[in-house]
Amino acid sequence: MDRRRFLTNTGLALGAVASGGGLAGLIDSRLAGAERQRGRIALTFDDGPGPGTFKTRQILDDNGIFGTWFFVGNVVSRSPDSVRGLVDLGHSVQNHSWSHQDLTTLADPTAEITMCNDAIRSATGVTPSCIRPPYGATNDHVDSVISSLGMTSVLWSLSWTRIATAANPTLQTVIEAEARRDRGLSSTILFHDATNDWEQMLYFLPSIVAAFKALDYDFFTYG
Repeated sequence: MDRRRFLTNTGLALGAVASGGGLAGLIDSRLAGAERQRGRIALTFDDGPGPGTFKTRQILDDNGIFGTWFFVGNVVSRSPDSVRGLVDLGHSVQNHSWSHQDLTTLADPTAEITMCNDAIRSATGVTPSCIRPPYGATNDHVDSVISSLGMTSVLWSLSWTRIATAANPTLQTVIEAEARRDRGLSSTILFHDATNDWEQMLYFLPSIVAAFKALDYDFFTYG
């Protein structure tokens, strides 16, 4: 793909995306290489629903792709309409515990998990099949409880909080995902749409989505 056409088709400003043509050049070179295995990527969003949830959903909807939201149960119970709207549009809403506690510190984390499931089911009619333990903290006991509930634990391979500190976050995201694709691995990106760096995430998300679409990635969801 010609880099100028890539930037024009995606509506991205060169200065905002790839200083010196770095991103477009990378895309050109990757697409021009030998026969490549198609990449797979999951965009996941934690800690909501929150101030960035609606805009995040709009970006994905505008691009015809779906994401996975890992929501906190006690927040879901206060914003059921926004959660139901995601599911109605084909997105996946999964469990991020009831109150965002470190599950490894609890003698029995069952209630933290089931109460969140109940809140999401009440809002959407769908019971989550996946959970992302808060902070990614888990151990054998937590894993056993999750398994006993018939659920799957989902962590991540790329963290936006770390990547966001790079000189060119979009380029860095693509470089790391492409390195995994070269090894036959999919990538799961952890974003936040309610806490931490959600405003910066919203600024860069359109260029990240556009880059992976240009590289012909499959976007997949959990659950």
